[in-house]
Amino acid sequence: MNTYRIYQVDAFTRTKFEGNPAGVVANADGLSDKQMQSIARELNNSETAFILSPDENSDFEEHDIWVRFFSPTTEVPICGHATVSAHYVYAMENNLPSCVLKQKVAIGILPVEIIQNYSVAESHDNYSHGDYSIMMTQGKVEISPTVSQKINDDILLALGISEADRDQRCPIQVSSTGHSKVMIGINSEDTLHALTPNMSALASISESVNSNGFFVFALNDAAMNDKTDDSIISHGRMFAPAIGINEDPVTGNANGPLGAYLVKHKILEVDQNGKDQVSFRAIQGEAMGRPGIVNVIVDSENGLPVTVRIGGDAVIAFKTEISV
Repeated sequence: MNTYRIYQVDAFTRTKFEGNPAGVVANADGLSDKQMQSIARELNNSETAFILSPDENSDFEEHDIWVRFFSPTTEVPICGHATVSAHYVYAMENNLPSCVLKQKVAIGILPVEIIQNYSVAESHDNYSHGDYSIMMTQGKVEISPTVSQKINDDILLALGISEADRDQRCPIQVSSTGHSKVMIGINSEDTLHALTPNMSALASISESVNSNGFFVFALNDAAMNDKTDDSIISHGRMFAPAIGINEDPVTGNANGPLGAYLVKHKILEVDQNGKDQVSFRAIQGEAMGRPGIVNVIVDSENGLPVTVRIGGDAVIAFKTEISV
């Protein structure tokens, strides 16, 4: 039997029991697919990350770390908050300086930036070597055409809102940076937090749009015009009942595609400090009592999004060990 180190990590926050929880198995070498799935089911987070040694037999390029992600029911190709959680644990265990790691995931090799925060470490007595923020590059940007009028109407009905509630700058479309989400912009933060969707209806629509997640967001125009680094420009909620997640607290794979979507539709101004880039902060999880903040950076060419990075802070809620 081997002993495995298991962490519960809250991502996109520095406060325990806020943000989005993920399981992390720090030394997953030797676990079978079946064992990984069983551990993920037992931890019952939306995703659990399994950190493995580099895959020497991989067709991919050289990489520093191999990470696999499992929901309680299936393996998933990539996960934002679990990536942040996994690399936070990896940095902590290995006392890393600020650096960039290449991680292998199911969709390819993606860089992850480890940022050592000495000012944060001073307030975390448990960690004398420093605390960390994590920034990850997401996958290929893909934005599908606007959904049909029927699907538009079906989604609004399932959410319990009307066309008048929708932000008319924001057509309902599927946006992806490796893991797709349906983008639904609405006018009011109050309406956003009051949503009580028909989960069965949303699950049924998932097959029609070929996407399992519905990201509903309300933009803060005053914050977008302010253009400061601390501005929170979006409040969001993400529903994915088709894969057993009625609501996810804070979703990197929703806020990243949101950034690409906002740039494509020129809702966010791209040029910042002479660069074809936009950066912003988005908050999610308020309606669940688990708020978390996602940092989003979108690089563009000719006004179109080409690369998306997302990230944020993390905190370890607890650690345990199991023998399998």
